[in-house]
Amino acid sequence: MGYPNPLHLNNSLLMKAQQVIFHGEVQGEGFRYAIAHEAMSYDIKGEVHNMPDGTIKAQIVGSDEEIESFLQDLRDGRFGEDITEITMEEVELEPLQRMSGFQFH
Repeated sequence: MGYPNPLHLNNSLLMKAQQVIFHGEVQGEGFRYAIAHEAMSYDIKGEVHNMPDGTIKAQIVGSDEEIESFLQDLRDGRFGEDITEITMEEVELEPLQRMSGFQFH
């Protein structure tokens, strides 16, 4: 009995960092709190900010599967109709990986 070959591990278990921008009527509605609450129901760490242009920026760390499910739950939740667009960009993992929990500013 040996250790699993790392080349055969499921890629969805690998952690990655994403910057996610939520566009629409998302500020002033409690959406940042909803993001933080939803993130805690997954194994997602990160932070969320209101931006001067009216968007909300979240920097999150999780597996592909967790991030996809997290975003889908936000789209399907009570704020889903307020979101007009979600843009994502992969960012450097290291600084965010050290975070514990989820913070909002």
